[in-house]
Amino acid sequence: MTIASFNEAVTAAQGRHQEAVRVAHEELNAAVAKADRERDELYAAASDAWDAVKSDPNHPEHDEAWVAFEQAKAPANDGPARRALDAALRQADQNYHTELAELGRAHRVSTGHTPNR
Repeated sequence: MTIASFNEAVTAAQGRHQEAVRVAHEELNAAVAKADRERDELYAAASDAWDAVKSDPNHPEHDEAWVAFEQAKAPANDGPARRALDAALRQADQNYHTELAELGRAHRVSTGHTPNR
């Protein structure tokens, strides 16, 4: 095995890592966009419900509609999407470091990479 074949293998590993990172960010963006759309739909519905009763403080749904409207102003919950991104990036890094360590052993080259445990 030559240094050229080692370098090609490392370049391929880097490409797979970069692709995994790109895909993870695409998935984050899609999930955040979905959460934003759902939050916008919730806000619109709560706003319509509040508009329908806000002028009548004696309406039986007045207080409930106001609370729902206020709660709908909260930002979208993108926490699950961000946690999924974190997990995907950690997995991509783990795979990359494992692959580099294996390449180093196969080519009898010190890469300085050891799989994270």
